[in-house]
Amino acid sequence: MFRTLDRYVIRETLGPFVLALAVLTFVLEIPPIIDQGEKLIAKGASVLIVSKVLLTLVPQSLGITIPIS
Repeated sequence: MFRTLDRYVIRETLGPFVLALAVLTFVLEIPPIIDQGEKLIAKGASVLIVSKVLLTLVPQSLGITIPIS
């Protein structure tokens, strides 16, 4: 299905893409994590609820970071 050159190009570009995606997503998520996490913790929410709320913010940032990376 894939030729040798295709596999080589995919293998060489996949690593930097994933690394850039992870770093940019993390950087973009820092302000919402601080803001929302602080509000939820102040109201006494559990760690599980805080983590679920913060995970719902990830798809929004992926819409921005996938084209960038």
